[in-house]
Amino acid sequence: MSKFRIKKKTVNKIHRLSGIVVFIFLIHLSITGIFLNHTEDLSLDETFIKSSWLMSLYNLSPPSISQSFLIKNQLILKAENQIFLEAKPIFTTDISIKGVVESNEMIIVALESELIFFTSSGELIEKIGGSAEVPTNIKRLGKDTNTIYIQADNDYWIFDEVQLTFIKVNIENIKNKIVWSKEGVVSPDAKSNFNQYYYGKGVSVEQFFLDLHNGNIINFAGKWILDIIGLLLLAVSLSGFWIWLKRTR
Repeated sequence: MSKFRIKKKTVNKIHRLSGIVVFIFLIHLSITGIFLNHTEDLSLDETFIKSSWLMSLYNLSPPSISQSFLIKNQLILKAENQIFLEAKPIFTTDISIKGVVESNEMIIVALESELIFFTSSGELIEKIGGSAEVPTNIKRLGKDTNTIYIQADNDYWIFDEVQLTFIKVNIENIKNKIVWSKEGVVSPDAKSNFNQYYYGKGVSVEQFFLDLHNGNIINFAGKWILDIIGLLLLAVSLSGFWIWLKRTR
């Protein structure tokens, strides 16, 4: 039966490769450690990062915007089940927006069978639905100079916002005068403002360096990487001792 022997060449290779990885890791620890040691001097706890790729590492990525309407230079946005006025959340609903108009300093949002009224600053005024005989299956919301129109299925209604009543009408003679609410395109600046709701101030540089230092920046994988580094440190120590022991003989 052949006797197992550890070859010097194999041990040297393990020592060298482990040493390179550990060397890089120690540089990483040293740099992040120095920064963390001077957090207050460098104001790292008062400096924030809002980069989208970094936010995704912290699971702070905002949802995609599914709908947008422009009313008097203000954007009404819908993302998942939240309706926003610019970057301010104003209402929660799972139903898609059918249209948005502005009237008498109010913003009126139409859902499938509801009308919701907001101030120009996004404060909820009132919500009316079936009990107010709002037409069901709303398709569009529009307006001419002073009158608000609703299309529900194939029928058309005038909405009296003072009396909160709905009058069924034939719009054949005036259909070219009605401006129906349409979805728009979100500009990069508007999307950036919207993202601030989810990002907040962002992640502090101190927190970023701390998570780099302890491996939390890559979540669960960071623990495994630290375990591997620990094993490599053990390999460097044992192989180094073995090499020293062989040289002393």
